[in-house]
Amino acid sequence: MSKTDPYDLNEDILIKNDLGEVVYTRTSNSNIYDSEMNDVTSTHDLIFNKVYKKQENVTAFTSNNTSALTEQEILNYYILMYNYVYGEYRNLLPVGSSKQSLVLLDNENLSFNFEDTKEKSAALATYIFKTISQLNDKVYSSRPQSVSASSATFYYMTFKLQEPTKLNLGKTVLDLIESSIVLPETVVDDFVLPTNNQYGATVSWVSADKTVISNTGVVTTPDVATIVDMSYTIKVLGETRTGKISVNVLPTGENSEVTEPVISYPSLKTLINNTGIYNELSAMLVDDKVYGSSGATNISKKLVAMRNEVGFEIFDYYMAQDYRETDTSFEQTNSGDKKVLARIEKTLTSEDAVEFTADDLFIYALEKNPAIYTLYASQFKELLYSEYYTEAFGDERNINKNDTARMDEMHAVVANSKQYYIYMKSLYEQYGMSYPHRSFLDYAYSQYGTKTETELLQYFINSELRPYLINEIIEEYNIVENLYDIVEDNYDNYFSLDVVQLLIFFDFDEDANPDDYNEYFDSLSVAKQDELVVLIAAFENAIRDYDSNFDDLVNEYFKATRTDETWGEFKQAGFLLLTENLNIQDSEDQEVTHSLNYNGEYGVKDRYVPEFTEALIALYQEYSLPQNADLDELVSDLVVTEFGLHLLLVEQGDDFEQFSAAYASDAEDADKYSEAVFNDSDKPTLAQLELYAQYKFYAMVYDLSDTEIEQKFNITVPKIPNSVSEALEFYFDEVISEFYVLGTVNIKMAELLQDGNFLGNDALEMTNEELIANLVEIEEAYYGAILSKYLD
Repeated sequence: MSKTDPYDLNEDILIKNDLGEVVYTRTSNSNIYDSEMNDVTSTHDLIFNKVYKKQENVTAFTSNNTSALTEQEILNYYILMYNYVYGEYRNLLPVGSSKQSLVLLDNENLSFNFEDTKEKSAALATYIFKTISQLNDKVYSSRPQSVSASSATFYYMTFKLQEPTKLNLGKTVLDLIESSIVLPETVVDDFVLPTNNQYGATVSWVSADKTVISNTGVVTTPDVATIVDMSYTIKVLGETRTGKISVNVLPTGENSEVTEPVISYPSLKTLINNTGIYNELSAMLVDDKVYGSSGATNISKKLVAMRNEVGFEIFDYYMAQDYRETDTSFEQTNSGDKKVLARIEKTLTSEDAVEFTADDLFIYALEKNPAIYTLYASQFKELLYSEYYTEAFGDERNINKNDTARMDEMHAVVANSKQYYIYMKSLYEQYGMSYPHRSFLDYAYSQYGTKTETELLQYFINSELRPYLINEIIEEYNIVENLYDIVEDNYDNYFSLDVVQLLIFFDFDEDANPDDYNEYFDSLSVAKQDELVVLIAAFENAIRDYDSNFDDLVNEYFKATRTDETWGEFKQAGFLLLTENLNIQDSEDQEVTHSLNYNGEYGVKDRYVPEFTEALIALYQEYSLPQNADLDELVSDLVVTEFGLHLLLVEQGDDFEQFSAAYASDAEDADKYSEAVFNDSDKPTLAQLELYAQYKFYAMVYDLSDTEIEQKFNITVPKIPNSVSEALEFYFDEVISEFYVLGTVNIKMAELLQDGNFLGNDALEMTNEELIANLVEIEEAYYGAILSKYLD
């Protein structure tokens, strides 16, 4: 049977005899004619053993329906595939090129680096650099390799043009270690199973019959000779090899002798035999060990091991407690010392012991940063003798004798801490667990850094008085007035929307991340830009004509071929699609999501690029128009950002109706509220913000649930309607709360301490002027971190 073109289904099939003479003809409609062209379809007795089908209908490829291709022919097909897939946005490869000529092109798209590829996909890197390798004589993919990235799956075909000479270091080392593994051929008694640890290797064993030989080589004498397979697993340099050795276990006799092989274990540097590569690998390993995801743990473990090696000992009880956070196995075995804090028996370079005294630690702290330590050390005393202490706790400055109601509250907090300690201890014991704190004071030290109950009381008093210092800074720098522009911005750009986006993007470098669209567009000629704009418009029309949701659209687009009537031209041009629900997942209930806002807990103004946020603002304003009030959803125009082109589908959010700070002075219950509350506009006023800031301060230092709080402390608590309070909290609370941090306290403390004088100290050579200058630096540093972005 023969045809001129086996793939032309319309061509007649000629059936010839041994002399090459045509004896039958089979037409495309399956009719059979003899040599005289008589129709013998219904009378012939021919049996056909070859049938011509479309390639996609062939169920199996065999030597009868295929022919072997040379490596160059395979490369030719790879070039055709490459040009078809990438031809719209990469330079075409010359058809028929050899491997050498393609290498000489120096085309960056044909060059791959392991580390760069691994960042995109570890699976792809392994496939390209290990599976397809000279080490296993595999030059090209016989089938597509799937690679998952960004919730999608891509398929790669690889033809390796060139690679440097490789050493299979793992195989070399495994061969060395495996050659060292020998067992006695016959045994009666226990024997040693090799556990070679060269190159950091581990060798583990599993017995096929543990009743005769255990996994550790312990022999239980059988009644009759028994052959037991001992399986080993070698792990080294990230590689694994398994094997087995059979051992004959006899009822009597003795173990056969084992001749240990004499093996030389060259260093890895010698095996690699390339100083540059060895140094590069060493640097990569060190970098990963020190700066990788487990770097801090590795360093900590190494330091602990080094301290143990030199006989590290701690004499201070609380320092030992701190150190147990680093070394959980550490135990203090001494009874302490009046002067020495810690000691090592020797150093890495000397056998002489070294002691670290309390004076050494004090000097170290002062030399490191005297101002910051002074701030913290003096804070309680500064507050104790301040007007704020008197306002809160009266004139009695002996906190153990102070019997004011406010001080009673502080003692109650200490008592509550004790009760919580007891509760947690009993909870641990209930589940048979050891509670990590030996006493309440140990617990208090771990939680608050205090060593006595008096220090704990001071800690809570400090916490109670710090808001006074913060409030003083807020007033001193007119913080509320300086924040008004932010509040106004939050109000003017308000939105609350449920958002799903469809992103049209490019990933020409195939790193599983969108390419910079603006950069790509600007790189095109004017003519190419015009072509792209037309193609995008056509793509947008096709998307808008699609009659299902974004998820279905993305799935259909992904499955579509490059010849698809609707999507093919866009896939050929490199367009990719993804869809995301942008609502924010609740931190406690993963089934709950929250609408996007401009600001606040679910605000995006500082998370999204400006163009995207501006589009959400515009969509909300459009959605708020009366004619759109009844719409279930609204779809944006295409929004251009660096990530690509976004189509936004929005619905009304959790708080679609904007918060209003309006409150009429002639309202029915107006006399119940502070005068500064009244406002004819929905936008908050400065007076309202100042009132809210005052209320927030009072809420931090007083128990406002106490109906008699105003009489007790001679204060007037701001009265704000719920609707106004809700609006002020939304627009303002987030920014004012940024000032209620310890850094703001340090600004005020540094300011106060600058009015004093540092006394001379033999432990420190710095003068009073230098220490004051250090305080100024600290104040400026905290000012820069907390205040400057709002004030400068």
